[in-house]
Amino acid sequence: MNRRLLFLVVAVSLVLVAAAPMAASARASAARPPSIEGTWNATDTFDGSRMRLWIRADRDIDSLYDIRYFDQSCGGCAGLPGTGRFVGFMVEEYQIHGTGYFRSQGYTYFYQLDGDWFYDPNTDTITEYVAGFEQTWYRAAAD
Repeated sequence: MNRRLLFLVVAVSLVLVAAAPMAASARASAARPPSIEGTWNATDTFDGSRMRLWIRADRDIDSLYDIRYFDQSCGGCAGLPGTGRFVGFMVEEYQIHGTGYFRSQGYTYFYQLDGDWFYDPNTDTITEYVAGFEQTWYRAAAD
């Protein structure tokens, strides 16, 4: 085998070896089943502000979830941006119940709240019930 052909075979082999993990990762993420975990967006039904929700499973404790919020203009916080943090647990296959707080970024408004998040795998949406309000969340495009 001449040197040029050997060089070409080695170069192609290295490219294939380097690309294999990326292809496997793409297949694994594409085959991922629908889940309540992820990043979600919504328009606040109360005041029209933009909101973001993050739900992540606790890696150490089964059925426990970390739930975080950002509201561009929190209606209960004098219209200032607000953040929230909840600890939730799986009640049923597609329902999380949680308790936590919501507070303003500029004042000391602080609300202790309970909430429920229901995931619909058919529409890939979450319906949330917190503080007597119903909100629909849509998966963020990059998630």
